[in-house]
Amino acid sequence: MAKRRIPSARYAACCAVVAIRPVRRLASLFVCAVCAIGVTAAHAQSRYSPIDRGGSGEIQELIDELRRLTDEADRARAADPVFLRDLRSLASRYDNPWRQRLVEDNFRDGEFRANPAWTVSTGEFFVSRTGLESRATSPVAAQSGNTSNEAPSTEEVVVGVIANLLTKRLGDDRNENRQAAPPLATDSQIFLPAKISNPFSLTAEIYQRRAGTSLELLLYQGAARATGYSVLLEPGKNALLIRRGSRGSSVVQESAAPVSFKQNTIQVLKWTRNADGFMTLHFDGKPVLEAVDRGFRDPFDGFSLINRGGEYGLASIRIDGTG
Repeated sequence: MAKRRIPSARYAACCAVVAIRPVRRLASLFVCAVCAIGVTAAHAQSRYSPIDRGGSGEIQELIDELRRLTDEADRARAADPVFLRDLRSLASRYDNPWRQRLVEDNFRDGEFRANPAWTVSTGEFFVSRTGLESRATSPVAAQSGNTSNEAPSTEEVVVGVIANLLTKRLGDDRNENRQAAPPLATDSQIFLPAKISNPFSLTAEIYQRRAGTSLELLLYQGAARATGYSVLLEPGKNALLIRRGSRGSSVVQESAAPVSFKQNTIQVLKWTRNADGFMTLHFDGKPVLEAVDRGFRDPFDGFSLINRGGEYGLASIRIDGTG
């Protein structure tokens, strides 16, 4: 499929006014960038989605040049600081620092053990027409023998409460030092070894077949997969951004509102991290949380999906980075 290009006439008209002097070139480039972004916005609201959605191509070239000229004007003190700040803000909104594809899989080949090769740690995983799916039994169901969708009995609820108390014996501080419970035997875990840069952009299409305890997406360091950053999604509860360290796990940030799963519907989760440790999380195109954490500076060694109860699927996964 041919790559979508910015309409040549409009692009040429914008760039024709570029002058030699740095400030005039900067202003002209600003006009070009606004025109190009305006064209992209118009396409985004049309019936068809743009083919090139990664910030590459002509728009990315404009953003790179805009950044370069802004820095040049700043060093030469050739433009108003407020104007330069606004230009940097514009560039940041449309810039894509994660330009190298590091991980990609949509499971359309019907296989997860090759191209790329995933490894099942615990539980059950299989590929359906929709994607990679997993089944796991929640702690309450595992101890009571109830794996149906029926409401748990009073006895099962009591067992669940006791189990939760035992797993939270190390404390539960929602603000900073909440201890993550160790993986249960009922979890379904799968992982994909891959070299992933510390700055990353992760896009996952996920779906729920049957509600369960939680679904966790982890970028890990080390063969033991015990350290790194993860996003914990619990149906009907707030999303959590977690830092897993050698001394335990803690909550970096919690969303302001609960995350809602739509049964048998693919939903898009996007998680980004830049070179300064600034992370954002979007779910279904809506901002969920943002936070800054510099606990990990080194690259990550892979991605892991952990189903802690229920039936969840991964239709596709894409991770871009800086190489």
